[in-house]
Amino acid sequence: MKTSGRTFEDLVADVGKRPRLWLGVLTAVVLVQAQPWWWLPGRDGLSYMSMARGLAQRGEWANLGAERLTYPIGYPTLASPAFLLSDRPFLMISLLHVGLMLAAMLCAYAWARRYLARPAALGVTAMVVVNAVVWAHVRETLSETAFIAVLMASLLVLTALREARGAGRVIGWTLLGVAGVAALCSIRYAGACLAAGFGMAVLADAWLGRVTWARALATGSIISAAALGTAVGLMVWDQSHAAPNAEITYIEVLVPEDISTWAWLLGGLHSGFNAAGQLLVPGLFKTYADRNDWLSPILLLYIPLWIVLAVGWLRFFRRTGDVLAWMMPFYIGLYLVWPFSQGPRFYLPLLPMLAMALWMCVEPWPRHRMSIVALFVLAHLAAAVGRTANHLPRAAALEARWEPLEALTEPVRAEPGWAAAVALDQHVPEMISFLIDRPIARPPDLAGVDERVRWVFVREDAPRPDGYEPIGAADGILLLRRP
Repeated sequence: MKTSGRTFEDLVADVGKRPRLWLGVLTAVVLVQAQPWWWLPGRDGLSYMSMARGLAQRGEWANLGAERLTYPIGYPTLASPAFLLSDRPFLMISLLHVGLMLAAMLCAYAWARRYLARPAALGVTAMVVVNAVVWAHVRETLSETAFIAVLMASLLVLTALREARGAGRVIGWTLLGVAGVAALCSIRYAGACLAAGFGMAVLADAWLGRVTWARALATGSIISAAALGTAVGLMVWDQSHAAPNAEITYIEVLVPEDISTWAWLLGGLHSGFNAAGQLLVPGLFKTYADRNDWLSPILLLYIPLWIVLAVGWLRFFRRTGDVLAWMMPFYIGLYLVWPFSQGPRFYLPLLPMLAMALWMCVEPWPRHRMSIVALFVLAHLAAAVGRTANHLPRAAALEARWEPLEALTEPVRAEPGWAAAVALDQHVPEMISFLIDRPIARPPDLAGVDERVRWVFVREDAPRPDGYEPIGAADGILLLRRP
């Protein structure tokens, strides 16, 4: 394709001449993710908000009224100040997420610029920012946006520590690195993989004679101790609160009892194929092969993609020995043995490295590489806009339901007792659970309501179970109470 004697490749490559303009465009892409005050709550996001509200308003840690938190405390700590200003501070939390994603974007550009020319660095940054999965997580009250921001900032700090000269600078960057990896592990325990990557990177530096063995061992040990101390400490704390009720924790999940180790690892590999494909193939963010279905046609696309990523990663690793490149095998290895089926969510923090790997694969084609990246980004833009157009009307419609639900749940907030929601619209049980700040059971029908449940939320047109009395109704929902 040519325009006035210039190829499309030439036009795209010109973005490197105006980096501030295109970083401004990417900044605008992030800014438009801010939501007014809408919230589509999910189960994990509900728990994070409950923890943040408890810390801000009561000065205590609790997850929907329970001492056992289940989730790490880093992200709720970041979100908690918003609850000092409002009981439903979703606009402020949305702005927090936008700020975190902007920080991640700038750090990703600074990291890519260390190794690539401006056009390529901007292309890698655009692949990180223009992505339907990224946009979805900026809008949701989950920890991934905070994690990727702290990850990329910590990566820059640890890279500076590797290159520091002079005792004062080494000490200063080490202290910042300790703070960074501790914060990262408090958001998600997988942050310890960054410390592992740094440890391997500095040992390689010592092997190649770039730093002394004493410095490599000292800095690597200090950073690793900070990461592992934070992660293990929080996991042990969670374990101590789970033990009285014999609840399963993350530690038990690492040791499967009902299937063989081989089957467990294959399940993790299968989840990884799905996650990378959903994250990177435009428009396929909800397309995946069912668990352990190795004959699914979609794997014919996702498995070769992994091979491409592996080739790109190896090229980058051999060229740079970068900390993030060292981290990637540890991170993927962790989720091979810890295979939570969460779609692309847990692979999202690897997106800068995955984007760099894709660039490494197209880099040998100088006449087409920027065109390929541009078309890839445009395809993701179309998919992300489509997903956003589907999301916003649903979120806006839910906003009108808060006030009637708040009035309906007032008697429940005033009295203890188990609660259940039966056959309500999507997201409404989470809204009720947020308002009453306690878990809510979701049996498929009224016959499945546990006899210990005191409060039941049902549709107004549903048959009323024996043993319950109506307390109130609002928004098409009837509240029943067991006397």
